[in-house]
Amino acid sequence: MRRFHSAFFTAVVLSAPVSNATADDREVAAIVGKAIEALGGEDKLSNIEAVTWKTTGWMNTLYQGPAHFKLTDELTIAGLDRSRSELTLEAGGGKARTISVLNGDNAWLDWGDGPKPTRHAPGLKRRLYLAMIPVTLAPLRDPRFKIKAGRDEKVGDRTAAVLNVTCPDGETIEVSFDKESGLPLKAVGKASLCDDAALNLDFTQEVIYSKYKDFGGIKTATQIDFKGDLFNRKLEVIEFKVLKKVDPSLFSSR
Repeated sequence: MRRFHSAFFTAVVLSAPVSNATADDREVAAIVGKAIEALGGEDKLSNIEAVTWKTTGWMNTLYQGPAHFKLTDELTIAGLDRSRSELTLEAGGGKARTISVLNGDNAWLDWGDGPKPTRHAPGLKRRLYLAMIPVTLAPLRDPRFKIKAGRDEKVGDRTAAVLNVTCPDGETIEVSFDKESGLPLKAVGKASLCDDAALNLDFTQEVIYSKYKDFGGIKTATQIDFKGDLFNRKLEVIEFKVLKKVDPSLFSSR
């Protein structure tokens, strides 16, 4: 299993002599470097192979008419192309459970009647990127992602430095970092809602990260607020773990 090596800092542009680096390169490196230290430091973050966390909260859906659900979610992510989510929704005394799996360029959904393929793995990968930014900064540490500095902005009452991150598929995620602490505050990008094997809906999603806590020397956001065109969601992280090993079958369609 590939580890999150310090690829960002060994990319050609940032490993070149300082005199050859542009002001933008240096600004990007400073923002990411400060964020790495804020989240736990290079030694800890570069050795993370997989993470898992449990969340609880609620979701309001908009794309099929207004509806409000309580939810719990168990999410496991390994690298930048494998994830497994076990989501339970409750409303009106009823309960539904769905499993979604991403494995490279393949993805499946299981609504209780067996896994079925979905064709929108790229959109699911962007959801994974949004989830991993406040944990390991992995998308910002991989040379496949192109990064430019943007203009500062306000996130709530905090002044934030902004990075524009172009993903391998060409889509862009805008990430905002607290200028004082270095912690990620917000990310905005396209994601996908896969309702079933036939329906794939792209939408713009804003994710707010807050209430960072220390888990064994690694800080991660324990409140995550999603605002989007199709649904709003508020999550509280109730358990977070770094995994030394993960069973590859977890990301299979079986």
